Amino acid sequence: MPHPQGHHKAKIHARLRLSAETLLKENAPPLHGGGALGIEALTTLYQKATDPETAADALKLLHELQTHQVELDILYDQLMANEYEAREELAYYRMLFDSAPVAYLIVANDGEIIEGNQAVGDLFAQPVSALTGKLVQNFLTTRSSNLLMNLIHGLRQAETSESCQAELKSTGKDSYPLVIKARLSASGDSVQLVLVQDTPFERL
Repeated sequence: MPHPQGHHKAKIHARLRLSAETLLKENAPPLHGGGALGIEALTTLYQKATDPETAADALKLLHELQTHQVELDILYDQLMANEYEAREELAYYRMLFDSAPVAYLIVANDGEIIEGNQAVGDLFAQPVSALTGKLVQNFLTTRSSNLLMNLIHGLRQAETSESCQAELKSTGKDSYPLVIKARLSASGDSVQLVLVQDTPFERL
């Protein structure tokens, strides 16, 4: 029984070949040159083209090479478009992460801060750039630090999240207890933390 993945690749190649054939029929030149033929390939084509017995084969080979060049050209355009879309999407989600009103942290399994957003910098009263490499537990009370590390070490699946209550170390100003939600990354080598100040809603 044919493998579904192989069938999918065959369909993609068939569509690619059809697009290339269509462009050739329309005399559309390769947008990016399509790659130059080497001297040996040109010599072989010339020899076949000048021999009546192989001239037809030379024409078929030339057509196949032209088609392949256009296929490569189409693939190049697709790769460039995909790269542009990926960059735009990354920039969009980076903006959401950095400007989110909720404090986000990405930490290693030992609590070392890998990355954070502006909200967590405000929460810890430090520039975001200064947080990288520090331990998140250093910003918490001893009890809260133990609770968080036990929570992190207990995470086993990336699909589930766990939470605990915590408290920041005193910074000389009013602070509120926190609720920290933790989720293991898909790779398992880091943990995503969301820190929310645990404040009751004010009654109007």
